Amino acid sequence: MTYPTLTHHGGAQGVTGSCHRLQLAPDRALLVDCGLFQGQDAESADNLEQHRVTFPVHDVLALIVTHVHIDHVGRLPYLLAAGYRGSILCSAPSARLLPLVIEDALKVGFTRDRTLIERFLEEVHSRLVPLEYQTWHTLIDDARHHVRIRLQRAGHILGSAYVEVDIQNPAASPSLRGAALTPSLRGGEADAAVQPPPGSPRRSSPRDDALASSLRGAQPPSSLRGAAAQPPSSLRGGEADAAVHAPPGSPRRSSPRDDALASSLRGVQPPSSLRGAAAQPPSSLRGGEADAAVQPPPGSPRAFATASGLAMTGPRDDGGAVSSGPRDDGEEVSSGPRDDEAEEATTRIVFSGDLGAPNSPLLPAPNPPERADILVLESTYGDRVHEDRSTRQARLKAAIDHALENNGTVVIPAFSIGRTQELLYELEDLIHQATDPHWQDLEIIVDSPLAARFTEAYRDLKPYWDLEAHDRLDHGRHPLAFENLYTVDSHEEHLQTVDYLARTGRPAVVIAASGMAAGGRVVNYLKRMLGDERHDVLFVGYQAEGTPGRAIQRHGPRGGWVQLDGERIDIRARIHTIGGYSAHAAQNDLLAFIQGIPQAPKEIRLIHGERDAREALKTEIETWAEANGQAVQVTCAA
Repeated sequence: MTYPTLTHHGGAQGVTGSCHRLQLAPDRALLVDCGLFQGQDAESADNLEQHRVTFPVHDVLALIVTHVHIDHVGRLPYLLAAGYRGSILCSAPSARLLPLVIEDALKVGFTRDRTLIERFLEEVHSRLVPLEYQTWHTLIDDARHHVRIRLQRAGHILGSAYVEVDIQNPAASPSLRGAALTPSLRGGEADAAVQPPPGSPRRSSPRDDALASSLRGAQPPSSLRGAAAQPPSSLRGGEADAAVHAPPGSPRRSSPRDDALASSLRGVQPPSSLRGAAAQPPSSLRGGEADAAVQPPPGSPRAFATASGLAMTGPRDDGGAVSSGPRDDGEEVSSGPRDDEAEEATTRIVFSGDLGAPNSPLLPAPNPPERADILVLESTYGDRVHEDRSTRQARLKAAIDHALENNGTVVIPAFSIGRTQELLYELEDLIHQATDPHWQDLEIIVDSPLAARFTEAYRDLKPYWDLEAHDRLDHGRHPLAFENLYTVDSHEEHLQTVDYLARTGRPAVVIAASGMAAGGRVVNYLKRMLGDERHDVLFVGYQAEGTPGRAIQRHGPRGGWVQLDGERIDIRARIHTIGGYSAHAAQNDLLAFIQGIPQAPKEIRLIHGERDAREALKTEIETWAEANGQAVQVTCAA
């Protein structure tokens, strides 16, 4: 069998559950992302079995996280429960944000036990290895392989990255170097290639056994059974609130998932440097910089990376010092070796993660890689073209003007991380430019404790903002902390806010999770306001098939209805969709990304998209390649 090979454990034929295995040898692999399945990608109401990690993890040397959306990281607890003991590599901003995402997912999806949650977060912190952008990091350097990775800005959310993997097999013949994946392995499933070498027993530690047995037969909480094939609300972008706590005065009851998480941590001690640290991340993770604090203490789980041959190095291959990371002006400082130094002897595989659209608020646009022999490319919007920024801002203003005229509310379902912060950035600009006094008094309400925490983290990570955002800061503006901005914290305050806006008709803009209206606090706003023509509902992100958001988007403009929490609601509010605010690149952006690579990839494998989107993008790429004399093999992952 010829290596490397590529296998998909999720995200191949849908837009959620991203998880991709790069097999370097029978006993060596890298994993890129490990996310939850959502919407129609979820197989059943009880999707515990679907999320349980059944693929081999003994050979996985490192997990590389492209960004912290739950459909890319939500299976992390299941991965650790399956016995994964390696490092979690991601950008420095993602290292700051990831614990927030995992904490929220655990609160609703797994356990209410604060002690268990804190221990699990300590475990995550001990494995995090923040990497700066534009810097090569050597993972393996021995007689068998030289493997290095580099993260580049993806422009999707803060901290998002696409991943360049350089693979050199010193023992391989020159004819194999730089070759595309073999046809028999394209779109393949997990097979013998990822099993231990013949004759070698599959070794498991006592901790592995405890983790495996703890999840065997575990059932989801009763509140989740029969939930219309949706994951828990927190895993769909929602927040933990009073609904997940036991009634006052009742004894704390452990659920099967509590027991599973407890078993997964049994016998695992946090590194000495973390004990007694109130479950806080290292200072480097709180400030967004990589420093000595993130090095693995001796004997810690993350030290497994080094023991397995992972040399987490930042210096350039030529021995020079590395200068990397964001400058005060928001631009990157180039670092690392020239790509042509070992070009002939290596295969470069690029994983796009989720690419952002150009001119997105706060984030620098992604630049194409200098080289990609094999490009694993997302295709979420492979069949669509977005509006430009001026058009989308004008449409956002028009929807709010309608609410001001009709004393209504604009309800915007938005995920807590990424979209919420971009919307706040745009709303601050509209208020700043407005001459109408009603705009000056307009309340912008973020009804999401998690979104408020992410927004605070975004503010702390200003060095990673783009030049335009820094220019606003230099002029004394505060794009994510302006006077009209209010946040709603407790569940009681949330219910009071919904009732107040529905009764009084005070104009306001409400941003609440989840972004696909599949759970979270936005559902209460929709139940009260969808039937009232004074109000507007504005979708600014992708609505997956099978979610309430897609149903409202599809049937609302025709005066249809939607079912929320088992209740039929006729839609009289105005429904808007503004594609330009999508965090995903459109078809033309994806084509530009490919066309910007100096030498066209030998193979492009399309992932992370519904069938029509993947097929449309495949046709466009093949048309471009034929017209320009490029020999590119385009496949849709299976």
